[in-house]
Amino acid sequence: MQNSLKLKKRSGFSLIELLVVVAILGIISGIGVLSYSGYVESTKRKSVENILMQMSLGQSEYYADNNVYHTIHGCNSIGSAITTATDITSTQLEDALLGGQDNVNDELGYHFCSGPGGTTNFTIWAAEQGASDACVISMNSNNTFTKIRQDGADC
Repeated sequence: MQNSLKLKKRSGFSLIELLVVVAILGIISGIGVLSYSGYVESTKRKSVENILMQMSLGQSEYYADNNVYHTIHGCNSIGSAITTATDITSTQLEDALLGGQDNVNDELGYHFCSGPGGTTNFTIWAAEQGASDACVISMNSNNTFTKIRQDGADC
């Protein structure tokens, strides 16, 4: 009778142990998602810089053919680049400066426009689309990059 009263030991995890493991996994995945999204944003910005360099080379060819740099009316500052840079202006730049290559797409998240450069020959602007505080990346004819948000902070 004494043998039948013995309790069997259960093997397995307690509820507390499972909750601790789930909490740790949640923290690790949260850190991973933040790191990945930062990586994606920096990759997009680097792609934008590469496209700006290609467009700058295209400006040289355009000038050689037309004796004027390609500009889009109203694109001459950070604020105007945000409102002027659209899918249409990006396509115009691709046609005029990149020989019609389709380098700018919706996944990139930026649209482009070009304007007079003030103290330089031209400036090409890339404005982030759909962001409340858009990042604007510009490159002038001296191949100088500027990355600034609408509120004046670096991006």
